[in-house]
Amino acid sequence: MSSDWKQVLAGLDIAANEEVAEVVASAVKETRKAKPVLTLFFEKRRGKPSTIIAGLEDDEQTARELASRLKQRLACGGSERDGEILLQGDVRNRVRELLLAEGYKVKG
Repeated sequence: MSSDWKQVLAGLDIAANEEVAEVVASAVKETRKAKPVLTLFFEKRRGKPSTIIAGLEDDEQTARELASRLKQRLACGGSERDGEILLQGDVRNRVRELLLAEGYKVKG
């Protein structure tokens, strides 16, 4: 029984395994891209309070998805445009908690 695993290990191509390990390692690094640091601030637009999240200029798809999730979780209206997410109302504290829970760093 003990010789079975020794035969299996002897038959493995170590160079091929190292190549696979490198490919897997590079794929893991790509998926662990650092999330951008988001800036959170309050502003009155047209006399109405708004919470604005800036810093998602590089990835519009991520901004749209994040805006949708935040609007659903906070039960508020809003929009996404040019890497900024605008949420209706002063919801800065709740937004900060949700963003931190998703792994973003938040300033402001």
